[in-house]
Amino acid sequence: MAEHESSPSPIKLITLDLDNTLWPVEEVIRGAELAMRKWLATAVPGFNERYPFAALAPFREALVQEQPELAHDLSRLRLAVIGRALEAYGLKRRRAEAISVEAFKIFIHGRHQVRYYPGVEQLLQRLARRYPLAALSNGNADVAQLSIAPAFAFSCSAADVGASKPRPDMFLTALARARVAPEEAVHVGDAFLDDVQGARAVGMHAVWLDWHGEVPAADLPHAPSDRIGNISELPQALGRLERLLASGRDPKGDR
Repeated sequence: MAEHESSPSPIKLITLDLDNTLWPVEEVIRGAELAMRKWLATAVPGFNERYPFAALAPFREALVQEQPELAHDLSRLRLAVIGRALEAYGLKRRRAEAISVEAFKIFIHGRHQVRYYPGVEQLLQRLARRYPLAALSNGNADVAQLSIAPAFAFSCSAADVGASKPRPDMFLTALARARVAPEEAVHVGDAFLDDVQGARAVGMHAVWLDWHGEVPAADLPHAPSDRIGNISELPQALGRLERLLASGRDPKGDR
């Protein structure tokens, strides 16, 4: 973790979402799924034809109903879905479990073959010199397995805390770990509900990374502290936020 610059800041912690904030996730999941399916085609001939991705939905729904905690642990859920489908295909349970473990290893390796948005690595290095950074994600990407790991002081996931954003658990856990008050922390993310509403509800500031010029639902109570259209604009947003906080004003505007 980089040493922080000595100049004081009213911001004591920045938390960042991962998927679709630091990299586009759809292509990552697609590549990981294809790699896993390629391996399964050899390991269990005919399985992919019988159970394409869409056909796994009933297994997923049944497992979440049986074990609600799996909804917040995407790795355990995926592993269980593969195993359940392999059993339905006719494999004995122990064989299905062994195959699902190997298949998941291939998937999770592909899950970490991310392609960052332009400038992300340099941006995080720059931010880490001034602020402690933490990763907060509903997904199952592990920052420790990525090249950006040195920029982060710690990470929290939905699996870690047993609850997904926008529920408060992940935000409150991060605040407790960093020992900062909510008004001293800023969350950055692309999802208006999960990231902006979740962070603002616990008293944190929130910078909304609005890639597509969305119009948020009018019935949601919390506006972002700032709004940017590209992750490269984050330093400017933090500068605006610092100036407002230093002046004693509460940044509630939806830029």
